[in-house]
Amino acid sequence: MLVASFMRLPRLRCSIRWAWPAGVLGGFFDTIFGGGGGTLVVIYVNARGIAREAFRATLAALWFFEMLARIFGYAWSGYYTGEVLWLLLLLLPVMVVATLVGERVGNRVDNETFTRLLWVLLLASGLSLLVK
Repeated sequence: MLVASFMRLPRLRCSIRWAWPAGVLGGFFDTIFGGGGGTLVVIYVNARGIAREAFRATLAALWFFEMLARIFGYAWSGYYTGEVLWLLLLLLPVMVVATLVGERVGNRVDNETFTRLLWVLLLASGLSLLVK
């Protein structure tokens, strides 16, 4: 399909049984590197073949709750001051607005462009991990 012609890779498909391994490995890499595990989750969700709107909604919700867990974990461990937590709370509306803007822009991009952009971003994310 498109992925095969764009990246010369076979089209990935997987079952729901891969959810736990993808989530655990994604969490592991996020913990070790402070990021990068999302790449595995994006690959998994894309391989499930869900619709683009569900794809974006799933990842937005996942990363929102992941960031909340990370913020609470770091705060509980004493890594954040009250001032930093207040700043995080103030920036929450910025995240909501950015998500809404991303939705509007994302709805105007055709499926082929979306898939190409996804693969480019995955490649850039992987390269950034190699640089770390």
